[in-house]
Amino acid sequence: MKAYAVDFCGTKTLREASREQVENFLQELANWAEKDRNALLCQLNSYLTARKEAKEGTA
Repeated sequence: MKAYAVDFCGTKTLREASREQVENFLQELANWAEKDRNALLCQLNSYLTARKEAKEGTA
């Protein structure tokens, strides 16, 4: 989730993100969860897998 937030905010670390960026991210998550929780979970899980594979060089 943290890596997804960093990418969403467009910063290198979450600490570098402004309060507004973090609030926008949280609002986006809340809206998505309300609309289609399963799709959100699928996106987060696939994002985690893709990031892990890229880190390990298996992508």
